[in-house]
Amino acid sequence: MTAEQRAVHDRISNGPRGGVPLPFLAILDSPALCDAIQGVGEAIRYRSKMTDRQREIAILAAAAANGSGYEWDYHDKLAVKAGLTPAERQSILDGSGDGLTGGDRAIVRYVRHAVQARRANAEELARIAKAFGPEIATEATAIAGYYPLLALFLDAGELDTPLPEKITP
Repeated sequence: MTAEQRAVHDRISNGPRGGVPLPFLAILDSPALCDAIQGVGEAIRYRSKMTDRQREIAILAAAAANGSGYEWDYHDKLAVKAGLTPAERQSILDGSGDGLTGGDRAIVRYVRHAVQARRANAEELARIAKAFGPEIATEATAIAGYYPLLALFLDAGELDTPLPEKITP
């Protein structure tokens, strides 16, 4: 590693993540870009107004919509810690959002649509804003853009894995 790469690597490792997840290793060829991208993720993960549950719902929805098994596996463990049941996680994986409350279901549907269509769905975004406020709606939009970016770097580095087909308890 160059000195600049080592400095970014160590900042990530010594930060709230406690390590350097694979996407950032895949981006480290460009230390300044890696630092900026990981900074966005740090804001999403550690300074968000979303509850842990809301954030993991949104991230899992982005991972499922984009087909990123690495992101799904990484965040599925956090979703379990945040209290999501196997049935709820399955409904996120399949994109239906069935069994989730209205606001949580809107997060799944909004993020899934945004990732797959690369467009915001105004109705679902309004549902999120009505249920949780405009800041949460903005954060859901950021997640819908950020996690596919990480998945692209994982794919470019041949580091991604397939999504699970079914959630097991």
